[in-house]
Amino acid sequence: MRPGRADGSLHRRGRSRRTGVLWAAGIATLVAVIGFAAADPPLVGHLGDLIFDGYQRIRPRKAANAPVAVVDIDEASIGKVGQWP
Repeated sequence: MRPGRADGSLHRRGRSRRTGVLWAAGIATLVAVIGFAAADPPLVGHLGDLIFDGYQRIRPRKAANAPVAVVDIDEASIGKVGQWP
């Protein structure tokens, strides 16, 4: 039998403390991660770029045969079509 009273109240109290410590550690970790992400240091952006590059090396996108369109906007076309918006 575990030490403490016969009804096991010491055992329940110890479990409650451990649960409280785990909750506190989880909340502290969550606050730290949110704070770090909110600060948006350049390292986070750089790591995101490195991860994206790695994904592209593993499984690159298929090249699309989209035609290229060159749009030349000059004063004459603005006078004919109008200013946008």
